[in-house]
Amino acid sequence: MGWDEYLKPSDAQLDRLAKQQQMTLEGIRSRQIGFMHPDFLDGARPFHLTGLPLNVVFAVPELGKKMGHQASLLATLPLDDCELVTATTESTRVGTEHFNEDEKKALQPHSYIRADGCIMDVTSGLVWMEKAFNEIERPEPLQVLSRAECMEDFFLQAVLATDFKHAKYMLPFDLPAVEKTVAESEHVMANKRLKQGVQTDIANLKKAVDYDKLVTQFQLNNKNLSVEKLQQIQMLVAQNMFPKGDISKKAKLYMERVAKNPTTNAYELP
Repeated sequence: MGWDEYLKPSDAQLDRLAKQQQMTLEGIRSRQIGFMHPDFLDGARPFHLTGLPLNVVFAVPELGKKMGHQASLLATLPLDDCELVTATTESTRVGTEHFNEDEKKALQPHSYIRADGCIMDVTSGLVWMEKAFNEIERPEPLQVLSRAECMEDFFLQAVLATDFKHAKYMLPFDLPAVEKTVAESEHVMANKRLKQGVQTDIANLKKAVDYDKLVTQFQLNNKNLSVEKLQQIQMLVAQNMFPKGDISKKAKLYMERVAKNPTTNAYELP
């Protein structure tokens, strides 16, 4: 079987996708599905990932998609009481009917937040009433973690231990790509209030860290450096973010692997 034929969806799969999309549209029209709540985004603003406020990450689903499960982990930070659910969903199952058991096990399950009768999906930028989510996505949970259990995760502990005065030096690496993603995000551009909020937060961040000065220093210091040397500098900055101890060792190992492979999963670490 050729690759094109292998990936070609069947009529039944296309029908399931069409039905799922129609149900999602009906959920949006009936207000069973909506954008991230402003209160949640406001609560995420004090937290940051390598200098970038988390409310920006959560407002732009394309950023959440790049992070996957870790984005869902981060979404537990602004909430007092929630669960992190890892499950297979209709979206992850469609098109996998011909996969063997090993191939199905290799698929990445979906992660989302369950709180107050709602489902929060930071990879889509949407919040669902739980009943609507269950009807449309038909989740089959594989793991459910309480917020307290999530707080024990070394990735979250490292994020919380990050010192912003060091983290801001990561912004010249990351912020240009973030701004490009925001500008190209149909999700953000379709919501005037969300768009203004994200743009304002980025503008305030730049002002707070004197971003133009950071960029100028970065360009002067790095104009003759190779990509490998820039990765070494990024690694040194990352090392200074974390306290001494076991968390620091794991965080450094994680950053080393990310420098070599941006798709590294933190859960692959020993």
